[in-house]
Amino acid sequence: MIRFITKNSLFYKRQEIWFYNGEKIPLYSNNLFYQAKSLPDNFIIQDKNNFYTSCIDLTLNEDTLFKNIKDRFRTEIRRAEREGCAFEYIEHLIHADFLKYMYLYEKFSKVKKLFPPDRYRMKALFESNNFMFTKVKYAGKEIVTHTYIMDNERVRLINSYHDIAFTDNKLRGYSNKYLHWMDILFFKSKGLSIYDFGGVNEEGYPGVAAFKKSFGGYEEQSFDFTVRKGIYKQFKHIY
Repeated sequence: MIRFITKNSLFYKRQEIWFYNGEKIPLYSNNLFYQAKSLPDNFIIQDKNNFYTSCIDLTLNEDTLFKNIKDRFRTEIRRAEREGCAFEYIEHLIHADFLKYMYLYEKFSKVKKLFPPDRYRMKALFESNNFMFTKVKYAGKEIVTHTYIMDNERVRLINSYHDIAFTDNKLRGYSNKYLHWMDILFFKSKGLSIYDFGGVNEEGYPGVAAFKKSFGGYEEQSFDFTVRKGIYKQFKHIY
């Protein structure tokens, strides 16, 4: 489980809780639960949604993990290796990494017309020591980046973005698959047991869902919900 404060003022404190499974935790004004494995029976929950994702069992051996990947993806992973794509990870982040991430992802979000990241929230996530990057470099340039949140069991993809100035779409596609594969091996070597693709939505994003499932994982259901305390418990109804 992971907990971190994303907003802290005199009368209001908001926290995020990831991968909750019945642990006893302090509650603040607003408590956002993501991918909870179980539902609490000792406080009132609101805004509950089922969350579906695709996961890889990292306890399987490397040969089995690779064979479980779709044939075409395996071919493209090998192609990226032959083309000279290089895997890199940044585990111990410093403030300069945060600033670089925000600059690049905000730029990517603008071009792709995505919602920009919440700077305060992302800073809190960085400072929680549960966040890291992996990258693929080609000819010395970072072309694809993955960002993750992780505890001592699970690593979960938060977002994936690429250098918008890199115009070789085929190589970028190969390198993205290669990066997922190298991430799987890296996190397996770190002793983690679950690689989580960060959600599948077959109705809303069928292409993305098919991409994630092509790595041969299993589907998992969990819960997103909110717990509010004090006057904030009624805030949604008043609003």
